[in-house]
Amino acid sequence: MRLSPVSGDKAGDGVPGEPSGPLLCATPDDLGTDPFAESYRKDVLGYFDAFMEEYAPLIEREVERLFGGGRPRYMVTTGIGANEQFAHFAASANNRDGGHRLEWLVVDSPKGLSSLPEDATVGNTLFVEFSRGGLTEETVKIHEYTPRGAKRIVFSNSGPLFDLAKRDGNLTLPIPSEVSGRYGRNRTPILLAPMLIAGMDARRYWGDIDRAVRAFDVSDRGSLPFVIAEFILASQRLHSSNLVYLGCNDDGLGLLADQLIQFWNEGVNKAGNDLIMSRFFGLPRDSHTNIEGILGNHQRKIGVFLLRTDMRGGAAHPLVSDAIDAIDLGHEGLRLGDEEVVLALANYKRFSELMPTMLIDVPGEATMTHSAVLGQLFADVTFVYSRLIGVDPGSNPEIKSVKDLSAKLLSSAAEELRKPGSTMRGTFQGLCDRG
Repeated sequence: MRLSPVSGDKAGDGVPGEPSGPLLCATPDDLGTDPFAESYRKDVLGYFDAFMEEYAPLIEREVERLFGGGRPRYMVTTGIGANEQFAHFAASANNRDGGHRLEWLVVDSPKGLSSLPEDATVGNTLFVEFSRGGLTEETVKIHEYTPRGAKRIVFSNSGPLFDLAKRDGNLTLPIPSEVSGRYGRNRTPILLAPMLIAGMDARRYWGDIDRAVRAFDVSDRGSLPFVIAEFILASQRLHSSNLVYLGCNDDGLGLLADQLIQFWNEGVNKAGNDLIMSRFFGLPRDSHTNIEGILGNHQRKIGVFLLRTDMRGGAAHPLVSDAIDAIDLGHEGLRLGDEEVVLALANYKRFSELMPTMLIDVPGEATMTHSAVLGQLFADVTFVYSRLIGVDPGSNPEIKSVKDLSAKLLSSAAEELRKPGSTMRGTFQGLCDRG
């Protein structure tokens, strides 16, 4: 990892930052005994073992019962926000594995059902649904738009999704309530259950998480999460920064980068703190679509780069050559994939000339071990930063506001659409005009 504060002359170009309130709202010792940290970091292997003893056999027996002793061809995990945060990378890793037991699809809203394979049927597909309070309309509606006879395992504690599962006779299992949703990877079933159903090596994965927890001591100011959190906070306060650009040059790493973005944007932007993180379209497209707007107003920006540094060896089409046929003889020697690394590096180097910039590099294709370690790092960085500025990294009051409004508007829309001659266009316009 590289940390690049801007040079003195460039720093002077920025908007002077005047920190308000206390410089820091927590000490390393405070973080070491913080109950929130314990909720997602404490005894992750103990949670794994307890789940394997109590719930894994129930899940295994239910899959065998639903599929007559066989296995599903497709597993569709449904849920949104925290309930999909870690699934995208795991599903991608599972599906890349040539020996995978099943194909894992992640669907976060009803429109995603259009991506189901043509040969997916009630007989060969398992839906695994997650919504702790059972109120998430996207997840509820996926259940309601698919057949009652669909094969499902539902993780919910209450609410409409819980009621649907009971109505349809689905195996219904709980999600622990003491862990904040985004921080639930280590000590809830949101990732563990589908990994077990898919036949992935969950024991190894939780071992990697445990090693990461031990390496990232949030009570140690010299630990990696603490160093990164303080680097971002110091840069923000020196330059009144209002945006963190996250540059990433690899699709797999991008799925992990999205985990950091979700942790960050939902965890730290409250109580007057305004520091959004985004990777926009990703590299290399951002170089030609968004970078001008960031570098042209660099005084209040921070750069974070998560880059793959060896991209050779990807599957190539017969039309594509691994060796370059360069018009510029100075480019001779490049192999397919090298250009992606170098072009991303050009962005990092320019950012580091103009603004505080951090680089995390991964030498090859991202693996589940990278997922375990980086996922823990991203959670810990967000936790440390949030506590240093005195905000709750696990709260999301605005998400609840939108969730409540969604339920109300769905009822209003349905009432209008039941009227003869009504259209969705007209209903939409009417709902927009209402107070």
